[in-house]
Parts: sequence; structure tokens; C-alpha cells
Amino acid sequence: MKLRAATALSAIHILAMAPRAEPAQNPLDSLFVKRGKPAMDLHKPSQAVLLIAVALAVMALIGFFLTIPILTQYQFWLALAGLLLLALGCIL
Repeated sequence: MKLRAATALSAIHILAMAPRAEPAQNPLDSLFVKRGKPAMDLHKPSQAVLLIAVALAVMALIGFFLTIPILTQYQFWLALAGLLLLALGCIL
């Protein structure tokens, strides 16, 4: 038992003394810092965009589980449209 405790303590001591790695530097960071704006400005989408995206996702799920001609045929495209709409709502 003493050997395990000593080994654990020595491992903790070694890890505490190890030099920490510096985060990788992005070469484009200096360009955006000079301009004074962030690389990508994300914000929350409006409530209307969120509700439309959720409605498209729900229609895609209904088309997956039930056989409704239009929804079943375009279920993938409905889900993709909802995802893209939500992404654009966050970016724009």
C-alpha cells in the first residue's frame, strides 16, 4: 500500500513540475487583431429562425417514422435545410 501511495505522489509531483505547452499560434490571428474584429462573430439566432428550423426537423422526423408521401420523399432535405437555416441564423 505504501508503494502505491508513494508512486502516485511521485507521479503527481513530476506532472506538477513538467513545463506546460504553449497554445498553438494561428498566423491569421494577427490580421484580425489589427482590424479589431474577431475571426467569426457568432450570435444566437432569432426566435423565428429557431422555430422554422425546429419545424423542418420535426417534419423530417415525421417523414422518417410515418409514410407521408411528401415528407417521406424529402426527409433528408428537410433535415438538411433545417440545419443550414440554423447555421446561417448563427453566422449572419
